[in-house]
Amino acid sequence: MVPVHVESETPKDRHAIRFEKDGYGLPSNLKVVLLDSDATPKAAETHAPGVRAILTIDELSHGVRQLADSVDGMKNAGVRFPKKSRAGAARKRISEAPADLFKIAEDVASGNMKPDVAAQKVADLKAELLEHQQALYELVQGDTYVQAQAGTEAQAVAAGYKPAPKGHFYVAKGDGFDLRRRADTELPQAQVEPPKPKTKPAGKPGKTPKQPTQTKGKKPVATPPTPKTTPTPTPTKPKRLHRRIPHDAANVMVMTTQLLPGVPPAKVRIVRAPTKRKDVRVKPPAFSNSGDFEIHAREKATDGEIQAALERHAALDQIRPKGKNDAPPTSDPKSRKLRGTEKNKKRLWSGDEEAAWRGLPPPEDGYRWVWQGAGVEHHNKPNNGGKRRRYREKTDTIIDGKGQGAPPFDKDETAEGAFDKLGGNSPDDELGRWVATVTGENDVLQKILGLPPGQGLPAPDGSGPVTRKWLLDQIANPGGKRRGGSRS
Repeated sequence: MVPVHVESETPKDRHAIRFEKDGYGLPSNLKVVLLDSDATPKAAETHAPGVRAILTIDELSHGVRQLADSVDGMKNAGVRFPKKSRAGAARKRISEAPADLFKIAEDVASGNMKPDVAAQKVADLKAELLEHQQALYELVQGDTYVQAQAGTEAQAVAAGYKPAPKGHFYVAKGDGFDLRRRADTELPQAQVEPPKPKTKPAGKPGKTPKQPTQTKGKKPVATPPTPKTTPTPTPTKPKRLHRRIPHDAANVMVMTTQLLPGVPPAKVRIVRAPTKRKDVRVKPPAFSNSGDFEIHAREKATDGEIQAALERHAALDQIRPKGKNDAPPTSDPKSRKLRGTEKNKKRLWSGDEEAAWRGLPPPEDGYRWVWQGAGVEHHNKPNNGGKRRRYREKTDTIIDGKGQGAPPFDKDETAEGAFDKLGGNSPDDELGRWVATVTGENDVLQKILGLPPGQGLPAPDGSGPVTRKWLLDQIANPGGKRRGGSRS
């Protein structure tokens, strides 16, 4: 809704439709100002066409601001925009768009441009900016995008087109194909040459093909030959390695490099996930299929959902333990002490956290990820005696397994190992949350009871506050009798 203001006197050089210029140079804070002597609904209605035209400008302005932010973020991340390339033209046109939209709004407010003409100009500019947005997307994806068009080029060559020249690739257009320049090339646009029609060689002269006859009574009747027709090939949809998803890829790349500064922009890859998958998964290069930093998101995932997934991955990366020479953690408890604050150094890096960091599916209800050697496996929780559900790497999904999913305890399991597999170190598990509460690691009871932050509840035996070591000793020595070793 556009606000309507009433003034006792309006200067002659001011128009009834007013707006301001924001930091991007775009019109904002649209309002209609009427004279006190003529403040009637009918008077306000006369300005409705102009207001509607400027509202279309306001709608497009949101996209222009996002594109401007994307360009700035890409520049800060070191992305180059060759001057004579499509990416360079996109950068230039996006920088000019705010001034053009503000000029259209001024002309509408002053009456120098009819609202329908303004609406058409805005629609044309929107279509132009969509092409520039595509150029930015292709620039971010680089060779990955061009390689994904290999199927289209193969179809074009099979249909009689010449192979794409240097710096170009084929795209489907109508019933045929067209050439498109790479976003980063400064080579001039090549023109596509339509395929020459294929002609069959003519038969030998002097011979007339015999025509079959049909017998109708006693008189032969000639049957005209049936002309041979060549079936029209049905165009098939080109197979792409990574289909485009409708988020702003440039924004995603900027978010990634800001939250994870060690990831180069050229190594960020967006992979389209199945529509039914609701979560966004982030796979580091060591655990992705391509060796790049992959973001797996469904088609309708929002930038906010992707940002939340990146923030979670960055938070996990901050505390993920590293051994000597940056050795990754394993099932050995000594390799899984968390780095970071003193509180989280007291516990081990859980299988659920490692799975989330690797971009694996979240555990199903009644299940958890547990450490097995250098990897993690999907297993039942101790109180879940149901069917086993295991992870299938090929489809990146969790499927039914064989038998019952009993927790994988070893015969010589230590107290610390059993405690870990029961979920005592997992912040997402019931036992893990209870342990963090009684040991003071999450400060929930400390705020309620007024205890010092980080201090556990008093131990029942009077030995001091409850700690993880104390709990492990109780598991290893129930009743005070030593029954097994604890490597804590």
